[in-house]
Amino acid sequence: MLKKSVITSLSVSLLAIPILVGFTPSASAETKPQNTYEIEILDENAVLNPANFGVQDPKLLCATCNQYKSSIVSQSLVSRTYKGTVTLNTATTISGEISFAYKGVTVKLGGSKVTSSSRKFKEYNVVKDYRIRVKTYNPIGQLISDETVNRRITTLDRVPV
Repeated sequence: MLKKSVITSLSVSLLAIPILVGFTPSASAETKPQNTYEIEILDENAVLNPANFGVQDPKLLCATCNQYKSSIVSQSLVSRTYKGTVTLNTATTISGEISFAYKGVTVKLGGSKVTSSSRKFKEYNVVKDYRIRVKTYNPIGQLISDETVNRRITTLDRVPV
């Protein structure tokens, strides 16, 4: 009976030690920002479809609203200016430790893992002229107007070294 209570108390203490001591894993990561593109949408009812950039799916809000569809007809590079070299660092640290003592015996479990990486990029300011074709449809789907709009868009381009 004494052995059974010792085994039971040992298993209960093994389960309670992580709660009492505290098992605190930690992690941190840094990600690089993505390039963003902005195109002025001519109507607030039109939604840009992320799967097919430049093509808008109409979103009807009322029975009398017009629908707009756009597509990029052409694009031309105006300028590409070198801004400098950028180093992006990514680091991840995960660690945890559990230790307990029973009748003079100390047991430690745990460890840590550290990973890091560094990449260099050349940054460029890229200015492009876009020619965008905008088609306007009435609520029943008939073409009302077909026009071409010119836009100048500036983006930040990163090229790996």
